[in-house]
Amino acid sequence: MVAAADDAFARQVLDHMAYAHLIPVIDGGTTLVPDSASMLLAAGKSQVVAAGPGHACLECQGVYMQEEATIARESASWGDYINARAGSERRITRELRAPSVICNNGLVASLIGLRILAIALRVTPATLCGTQRYYVEDGTLVWGAIKECKADCLKSSWSGLGDAHFIPVGEDLRWKEIRQREASGASHLRTSSSG
Repeated sequence: MVAAADDAFARQVLDHMAYAHLIPVIDGGTTLVPDSASMLLAAGKSQVVAAGPGHACLECQGVYMQEEATIARESASWGDYINARAGSERRITRELRAPSVICNNGLVASLIGLRILAIALRVTPATLCGTQRYYVEDGTLVWGAIKECKADCLKSSWSGLGDAHFIPVGEDLRWKEIRQREASGASHLRTSSSG
């Protein structure tokens, strides 16, 4: 399974599914952090990670942390982009977006394709496990050090449990908020046009 989830809660769900249902997950994405004054890139990385039986899990490889997953599950505003401006322009800052990741995610897509070939065809056995990271600041592509789960990680004990394993799914609060806003806007339009 190929994943490009934005939040930690979605990644946690995929981590559980990978082990319980014996489906390897290849996760990829990019994070770019602009300097708030110059809006030039201060830091950033693109990464591709394989998880599931025979691989270290997404959590042990540092793709998400339990705390982030809990916050993402319980807060509709988790993951809002950092505001570059403040004060009287508060309304504008909510609409600011992170820098475009299109070019970087082109690299991510290519690395995911190579990882699929490594897993499915074993054409490059040394690239089966681990995290590949491209660091924007210096243009280097390196492998992360973690190839196995931590000693106290329970995910391998979930292998093959299927639906008998509890997967922490829930309601996507951000999506719920969007639906409520749209319903409220549609209701307002109906009221305005009928009056």
